[in-house]
Amino acid sequence: MNMNNFPKKPVFLLLLLLLFALAGCLPQQMEVKEQLKLAGSTTVEPAARAAAQRFMARYPDVEVSVRGGGSTIGVKGVAYGALHIGMTSRPFTPAELEKWPNLTATVIGRDGVSVVVNKGVYEAGVTQLTLEQVAAIWRGEITNWKEVGGPDLPIVAFDKEMHRGTRDVFARAVLGDEEAPAPGTAGALGENEAVITAVSQTPGAVSIVSSGWQTGDVVGLAIVNAAGIAVEPTTENIANGRYPILRDLNLVTNGPPQGWAARFIEFMRSEDGQTFVQEAGYVPVAE
Repeated sequence: MNMNNFPKKPVFLLLLLLLFALAGCLPQQMEVKEQLKLAGSTTVEPAARAAAQRFMARYPDVEVSVRGGGSTIGVKGVAYGALHIGMTSRPFTPAELEKWPNLTATVIGRDGVSVVVNKGVYEAGVTQLTLEQVAAIWRGEITNWKEVGGPDLPIVAFDKEMHRGTRDVFARAVLGDEEAPAPGTAGALGENEAVITAVSQTPGAVSIVSSGWQTGDVVGLAIVNAAGIAVEPTTENIANGRYPILRDLNLVTNGPPQGWAARFIEFMRSEDGQTFVQEAGYVPVAE
């Protein structure tokens, strides 16, 4: 991934600090609390945000701020010291590890990347695709649903932004390279909510989203594996490893976690913390 696409250190730090300040995360009350700042993957964000509320109730001397922005924001924020914890839904890139060798990821859950379609596409007969067919759609080689057994309807494919963990994992598994272009798509979307809204409101639409974010407004297709078996993106199939597009959900620190960061990560991996991972639609990890 081209790191030049993102702001250099001084500007990046300023943007992150402004994000927290404008969101009301910097303390204004007389009582000064310890601050613990998290940002990054919007996939991890709901579980971390819910866990933060329980954590603050248990430890009233600390204020935990949780924001999204994408996995790369989480990595860079930790590396540059603007965040205590980054949230990621993808592995580190070789370039990141070369530049910041102390990056440390702690797995707090597991998830899949679902290929979701507009309900009309599913109801018209497209219930499964092979990885090769999905790749051909993203490359612009398949442009109409009738080419894969569906209705005579143009395909409107929405990619995700390059710095998003969901896109990175999808591109590695389906396109063969996290930087692979997607000339067959109509543009790139950001957060999971934006994907669900666009796909649900656009006839013929298809995109990718965290499996934990699937709603009744869109339908996740089964993916046909090498054995010819169609595997749906269910929690069970993600947990048992049968679904082919899988990823870990991580909390990232610059070096081994310390202080409040270590305590929060430990809490997220505890039985109590894992309930928030499960309630967000993801697969918990065993201690």
